Amino acid sequence: MLETEIKNLTAAIERLIETLDKKQLTLGLDAPAEQPVVEAPKVEQDTPSVDSLQQRCLEITRIDRANSAKIKDIIAEYGAALLKDIPADKLGEFSIKLEALA
Repeated sequence: MLETEIKNLTAAIERLIETLDKKQLTLGLDAPAEQPVVEAPKVEQDTPSVDSLQQRCLEITRIDRANSAKIKDIIAEYGAALLKDIPADKLGEFSIKLEALA
C-alpha cells in the first residue's frame, strides 16, 4: 500500500515537471529570494507554569507542614483561593515569594 502511494506521488511529480517544462515556467530557484523578516514572538521565560508552581508548593509543604498555611496566605494576597486563580502576570512574583519559604 505504501509502495503504491509512493509510485502515485512519483508519477504526479513527473507530470508536474513535464507541465512546467512545456510552459517554460521557472521557479526562480537560481535567483536568491528575498526572505521576509519574521520576528520571534515574545515569550517570558521567567514566568513559571501553574503546574510547576503547584509541584513546588507540594515540595515546600513536604519539607515543613507549617508552610502550607503560609502558602495559602501568599495565594490570598492575590485575591485568590487557589493557585490557578492567580493572574498569569503575577505568577513570577508568586514564585519569588514561594522560594523565600524554601
